[in-house]
Amino acid sequence: NLKSWQLKNKITDTQLARLVGVDQSMICHYHAGRRRPSPETALRIEEVTGGKVTLREILFPNLNND
Repeated sequence: NLKSWQLKNKITDTQLARLVGVDQSMICHYHAGRRRPSPETALRIEEVTGGKVTLREILFPNLNND
């Protein structure tokens, strides 16, 4: 997931927000599950993470990805 990727890569919420092009508070909302990114933002997250965090898992976190 996104938070795990951040921890592994030592990327802060502020840094991720800059890379993705959203406000840092939005990253906090995503982590807390209070909001989901738009499809465009989810795609940008996938690009920023080099595909380690996929658009599908961002937009549909409750789907079984087996």
